Amino acid sequence: KNKPQRKTRKRILAVVMILLAILILLVFIFVPVYVSSEQGRKTILAKINSSVSGKTNFSGLSMSWLGGVKVTGISYKDNAGNTSVEVKQIATKPMYCSILMGSLSLGKTVVDEPRIEVNLDGSKENRISQGTGTGGKSTSAGLPVNKVDLVVNNGNVKVTSKKSGTVELSQINSEVNFRGTGEKTNFDVNMDVTGQGKESSIHAQGQVKSDGWKLKDTSGTVTVEVNDLDIASLWPVFELAGVEAGAKGIISANMQGEIKDGRVENLVGTMKGKDLDMAIPGTKGD
Repeated sequence: KNKPQRKTRKRILAVVMILLAILILLVFIFVPVYVSSEQGRKTILAKINSSVSGKTNFSGLSMSWLGGVKVTGISYKDNAGNTSVEVKQIATKPMYCSILMGSLSLGKTVVDEPRIEVNLDGSKENRISQGTGTGGKSTSAGLPVNKVDLVVNNGNVKVTSKKSGTVELSQINSEVNFRGTGEKTNFDVNMDVTGQGKESSIHAQGQVKSDGWKLKDTSGTVTVEVNDLDIASLWPVFELAGVEAGAKGIISANMQGEIKDGRVENLVGTMKGKDLDMAIPGTKGD
């Protein structure tokens, strides 16, 4: 009498295992198909737009377990009309298992031709409230990213202000090997700066490590090379950062330095200046 019962149990167990395997296989196949579909695109866009103060869109989205995720024709405009973003394509190869572990690892991520425009003529209150998805409340800048090898190709940032003029950062090409809190992050950035009819170039590279991704917790080494930079062309950037700086003049520099707990130490290099006027509020008398 026991033998038939054991066979029945084995058959039930085998059927359950087969059904589970089929279910997992269907999920494995269905997820990339759904994400890459028009319905998946609309669902993801609805989720994004419900959490940001503005309008986000993208024309294409594809996903595969081996090929990664590719998003094309990305655009964003905030409700105040102060900021707009366009990106030709973002391609990334995430480690999907890291998502289940609660620490996102994106692997190699390539951003092609990002275009960012910022208009500073809107009210400060609008820029602050429209820049967050939480009604202006401050949020934590925690980064749940464990690893990403970020490459930016041919980026462009344009900042416009009636008060300070217009500055354009073009030909932005950078590589950042982000390794998360407590680990060393390498970066290499190149860009051209155009403002007030003058052009210059900037190159920066270095290695930093931070325990909390705040300046005071950051240590590392940095090298900066500047060629014929018109300081006045950066006035819109200073205004964007909330810094009152009326500095003028042309500088070229090649500097190497160390950062220890947010402070620059052992700064070595050469700097050449012409027609310098450093009348910056807060430094009067220095």
